[in-house]
Amino acid sequence: MNELNKTEILTNLLWTAFGIIGGINYYSKAEYWICGIMILIGILSIMTFATYAQTEKSKVIETKTAVTELKVETENLDELKNFDWEMVKGMFQENDKNQEIILAFAYVNKLEIDKSKVRVDNFEMKLTGKTADLDKLTVILKKSFEKLDEIDGRDIKN
Repeated sequence: MNELNKTEILTNLLWTAFGIIGGINYYSKAEYWICGIMILIGILSIMTFATYAQTEKSKVIETKTAVTELKVETENLDELKNFDWEMVKGMFQENDKNQEIILAFAYVNKLEIDKSKVRVDNFEMKLTGKTADLDKLTVILKKSFEKLDEIDGRDIKN
């Protein structure tokens, strides 16, 4: 049911009363055309009042959304090393500063390399923090990916 304010209710009741009382008054004077019009006004007022009371007013409810997780999976370490960190900042910029976020990166190594070389195998790295700490989280990930790139493909020394 829709909420009606007091002025709308009072206005509709007055029009209804005006129509019905006016119709009865003109009926007693034998002026049937005017009587019919007045009663018709009263009936139409009741119908609009009843119809309006049943319509719903839509209320706009603003919902707030947040990006809470970014997961990247690749088969190339260079993609992780040269990842676009500005894009990550853009993704999380609308978040509240206290929103918990997760940055997850996965590497799947499908390459066959020489056994005498160091190989970075499959791994997943997941950091959790608040949006306010996004810069710190990205610095940690950048350094980690640079170290992994330095290790990958080196010769094993005995």
